[in-house]
Amino acid sequence: MAQNQSNLPVQQINEHPIVKYIEQRKDDLLAIMPKTLTPEKMMKFAINSLQRTPKLMQCSIESVYMAFAECLRCGFEPGVFGKAHLVPFFNGRTRKYEAQFILGYTGMIQLARNSGEITTIEAHLVYGRDKFQYKVGEIPHHEPCFDDDRGKIRLGWAYAKFKDGSYQVAIMSLSEINGIMNRSKSKDKNGRLVGPWVTDYPEMAKKTLIRRLSKYLPLTIEAQQAIMRDDEKMYDFRQANVLDDLPTNDTVGTDKAKEILKKKRAEMAKKKDDEVTGAEPPEGLFDNFINEKQVKKLCATYTKTGIDEKTVKAFLEKQYGIASRKDIKKEWFDDILAWCADEANAGLDPADVF
Repeated sequence: MAQNQSNLPVQQINEHPIVKYIEQRKDDLLAIMPKTLTPEKMMKFAINSLQRTPKLMQCSIESVYMAFAECLRCGFEPGVFGKAHLVPFFNGRTRKYEAQFILGYTGMIQLARNSGEITTIEAHLVYGRDKFQYKVGEIPHHEPCFDDDRGKIRLGWAYAKFKDGSYQVAIMSLSEINGIMNRSKSKDKNGRLVGPWVTDYPEMAKKTLIRRLSKYLPLTIEAQQAIMRDDEKMYDFRQANVLDDLPTNDTVGTDKAKEILKKKRAEMAKKKDDEVTGAEPPEGLFDNFINEKQVKKLCATYTKTGIDEKTVKAFLEKQYGIASRKDIKKEWFDDILAWCADEANAGLDPADVF
């Protein structure tokens, strides 16, 4: 994820509003970042990030702060060793640049190692001219071809070894990797992929393999949360059944690994049963969604502007990945009202706009 270095002097970057804002909120950041990081290192990370990726200075202050905070929570310096990245994206709804934290392939490996239970973890892509043999229940035998032309990518595999000698293996076909890629939210208004899957496909493919493997690893709570937040930002998994997404024949391991998998399946099955039996949701679960009064206001706006239900549904699915008005988050409410006004004035299909 190479970026153009800034030619601005350090002193000028020090005076930038983003740096000033981070300085003002440093106490909040110190509370969430690892104790090994000092306030001086934190501010150095911030300045280096703006130097490394100048377009971040065009992003909203709040988005840079939130992305930077996410990076510090994991204990990473943005853009170093590929562990994490602060990436500027253009938001078509707000017409502004916004920063987003993206967890890197090596960062995901580091988070897995933080549990202290894993001695080795790695991911590899198998190319057309590589030698690759695999038997269910065993570690794959992979001999890479070191010629200039290795051929096209055929599949990928990831491997983790625990302290007691047990191990876990995950294998994904090229179609499975690309299936995850196609769920990426990083698409332009025409639905074409943009972002790291286009510029850094091998790294994203390896990250996908580690993500698949991580479902069966003894991760820390912090690592689980970081991976989950990264998934929520990067992918649309609404159509994926989480139980079906757990592979059977392509993920194998020794007894300890199988125990972890069995426990995970039981937890996920219980969660699914709770949803079916109508178990009480955690307090505050729906606080982020619009209330009944706001739903009625939207319906009244649709009627007043003459926008039909089909057009509204198409817009919500394309822009936010939702199918129901009840799934609209409060933070989107004003933007959707503004879209209604624009739609009424322009008379355009939202698919032509976004």
